[in-house]
Amino acid sequence: MFSKNFLKFEVEEHPEVTCPYDYLKVIAGGQTYGPMCGKKIPYYNISSAAHVMHLRFHSDSSDNFRGFKIAFHTEGASNIVIDLQY
Repeated sequence: MFSKNFLKFEVEEHPEVTCPYDYLKVIAGGQTYGPMCGKKIPYYNISSAAHVMHLRFHSDSSDNFRGFKIAFHTEGASNIVIDLQY
């Protein structure tokens, strides 16, 4: 089993529409979390017993923000697969 915690998060947002420009989606344990954007650390508590987590980042390449930083924690797993798509 493994889980993740956001340490930093700053992705372009829009005041009226949910994440139309840049966003992060996390797919783990058969569920999709997001899209996530903005300057507040997302509140999702994401964990997976499947030892696989997909991170999908989309950007429209127009404005530059700092991005995100994630810490991953494992319990009893020797092989973890993290698939980052952008």
